[in-house]
Amino acid sequence: MQSVYDIYDDPMEYPVPAFFISGDRDYICNYTLAEKYCKDITAPVKEFAAMPGCGHVPQFAEPEVFAVILRGMLDKAE
Repeated sequence: MQSVYDIYDDPMEYPVPAFFISGDRDYICNYTLAEKYCKDITAPVKEFAAMPGCGHVPQFAEPEVFAVILRGMLDKAE
């Protein structure tokens, strides 16, 4: 029997900043679903970024680009 997890069953409010960086070619967790989830949650600061041409692990595919995006997001959390 297959187990199914629905993140929408969990609380949608986060007391901390929430950042999402996804590859636009992620076939494990579709980036459009991650982007929708980011829009749907409540957090003091939240942001979504899609990295073009990357799959499920954009931090390994394009580490320099990932770092720039992440630094920009973290700057907004201060």
